[in-house]
Amino acid sequence: MNDCRAPHILIADDNAADLCLLRRILESLSADAVFINAAAGTEVLPLVDSGKPDIVLLDVRMPGMDGFEVCRQLHEDERFREIPVLLITGMDSLEDKLNGFRSGAVDYIVKPFNGEEVKLRVNAQLKLKRYRDELRTMNRKLQQAQDALVANARMSAVGSLAAGISHEFNNILGMIGGYVQLCLEKNDLNQMYEILCMVQTLVGRGEHIVQGLLGLVRSNRIKGHVKTDLVDLIAQTVSLMKKKLSDAGVDVEIIKREVPLICCSPGEISQVMINLMKNAMEAMDPQREKKIFLEALRDKTNPNYVQLIIRDTGYGMPEKVRERIFDPFFTTKGVTGGGDNNSPGTGLGLSIVANIVENHKGIIRVASELGSGTAFTIFLPIDPAEPVSAPPVSP
Repeated sequence: MNDCRAPHILIADDNAADLCLLRRILESLSADAVFINAAAGTEVLPLVDSGKPDIVLLDVRMPGMDGFEVCRQLHEDERFREIPVLLITGMDSLEDKLNGFRSGAVDYIVKPFNGEEVKLRVNAQLKLKRYRDELRTMNRKLQQAQDALVANARMSAVGSLAAGISHEFNNILGMIGGYVQLCLEKNDLNQMYEILCMVQTLVGRGEHIVQGLLGLVRSNRIKGHVKTDLVDLIAQTVSLMKKKLSDAGVDVEIIKREVPLICCSPGEISQVMINLMKNAMEAMDPQREKKIFLEALRDKTNPNYVQLIIRDTGYGMPEKVRERIFDPFFTTKGVTGGGDNNSPGTGLGLSIVANIVENHKGIIRVASELGSGTAFTIFLPIDPAEPVSAPPVSP
């Protein structure tokens, strides 16, 4: 029930005198209360559909369709399931009360009516419905806010990539311009050939970056999963991150192995690697070697899965942090995480990772200790559409 509207009360009773009495009793609840009357069970569902009542009072004994059956049908319909139903029954009819609860009723009113009791029972259910409606509204707004934060977190990663790629292209174009100018100043064909070979290498480097970026964009547009070479996807994703990794002084090593094609959303799996690499970059110890290793291999214990392993030489994590890293909004960065505002975090990066892996019917595990770096192992089914047992991995 919305605070802005008066309560809408539907009363179904084939006894006109009882119906009028109930209405007079309940009129004192609100001067603006709207009453909807039904004289038979068969009238109730159409009136509920058109009148959208906040509460329904049903007499158990009605011709055609009794109160139990009406209550069952209301409870089975998702549109009406949240509307509280009170059954009207005889004083000593325990069986009616039990049948009513089994049918989905939330309470009952006994005959002969006690006005104060009727008002208290009805008012209590109206308040409960209002609280449930308000809670659903708050949950919906919270979900919208969370979706917006997740979208912003994804866009932040894309924006960060775009800035790095733009810088990389400026470098390539600058070098190409320099080589072209140098070529124009040379008369020796051998020197010109060498310069053109360098230009060709730079063009190839640019094409590789473009192909990786296009692959990420296209795969994000694809609805569903496609056969994907995971090793190639790792190389493309690392290429997109090359500028940021270089600026952070982080070396990357891709350990290449033969793995089967997997059925996945390449854009989402690339997003997983980007988020994990960004986290690794931000967790590096400046006093130690900064390195990230990426590896894909077929799972030995279950050949229906492949493993994607991303490990780093960073600080590592204490157990209390490790236990919560996939919780939405949990962060160790910025003011929220107990630090300063120079490196703010939303606490959504690893939550997004976990959701993507779960949507691929995969499993993610983390191993980390302070001073020993962190390793994320992601188990991905070769084909998530095929029913296979999960790999026996320890938590």
